[in-house]
Amino acid sequence: MGYVGMQEKRTTVQQYVCVVPYRAIQTSLELCLVTGEQDHHWEFPKILAREDVLHRELALEAAQLIAGVVGELHMEEPLHEFHFSRGVESRLVVAYLMRVRGDVDGWESLPKKRRRRWCFPEEARVRIRRKPLRHLIDLATRQAGGNGNSGGGWPG
Repeated sequence: MGYVGMQEKRTTVQQYVCVVPYRAIQTSLELCLVTGEQDHHWEFPKILAREDVLHRELALEAAQLIAGVVGELHMEEPLHEFHFSRGVESRLVVAYLMRVRGDVDGWESLPKKRRRRWCFPEEARVRIRRKPLRHLIDLATRQAGGNGNSGGGWPG
């Protein structure tokens, strides 16, 4: 009986909504990355899901509050969903693709713990450490019509 004396570990699942903001720059695609509040790693904006709010609305909220950008979702369905774990905590992330139309007025002047950076897909792949988030770059590039490079191929 190998289980005698061992404590049962409980896994909690937290659900997050992530948004992948993008914009067209001439013939290419740029993605908006932000740093985490505590670890300062580059990532896409994400927010804890709430039962009373649609995921699509939370994606737009995350873009506004965390990245300081506004726009509309590229499609109604999620771009992707994935799980990852941190210790005994399991997370389900639902990601949406959003075309950016502009900045939130005054966002740059607000005090914040995060940084924002626009970059081409190849730079985003280097800056983002977590594999599931890097996979979102490829999916976003395909869905938005870009070729993943800084030169040419984007229909605008």
